Amino acid sequence: MAQRKYDVVILGFTGFTGRLAAVHLAKTYGSTGAVKWAVAGRNAEKIKSTIQSVIDEVGNGDECMAGVAIIEVDTNNKEQVKAMAMQTRVVCTTAGPFAKYGSNVVEACANSGTSYTDITGETEWVKEMIMLHGPTARKTGARILSLCGHGESRLTQ
Repeated sequence: MAQRKYDVVILGFTGFTGRLAAVHLAKTYGSTGAVKWAVAGRNAEKIKSTIQSVIDEVGNGDECMAGVAIIEVDTNNKEQVKAMAMQTRVVCTTAGPFAKYGSNVVEACANSGTSYTDITGETEWVKEMIMLHGPTARKTGARILSLCGHGESRLTQ
């Protein structure tokens, strides 16, 4: 695990929540090297466009995203997902619906000892993933943490 290229990969970077996660990392760590991170999605051009929008929002020039790698990955392609998982210590995915786009990611992470986190609210899918991949994750040391963005939001007046 210590030899992994990245500490974290944000999968689903071009979506609303993935972009928010990247803005947080860019503001907090930027290109300091304290956290080595990459962004991932299906379309490299869309990823590049979203990177520019993060740079524009953070406002300190290209520096906040300098050294942040782009990983083009189709979650339906098991080999691409496996290659992504093998490069990082943690996959943080915001690419849903998770029952459609997440199962191969959980499997690849469990098999490769890569920790996994998501923002799903799909509880039946989460149960299925734990049943299918929990034993493997325990053996490889991967941690599977779902439902991280699921909760009730309240506005106060």
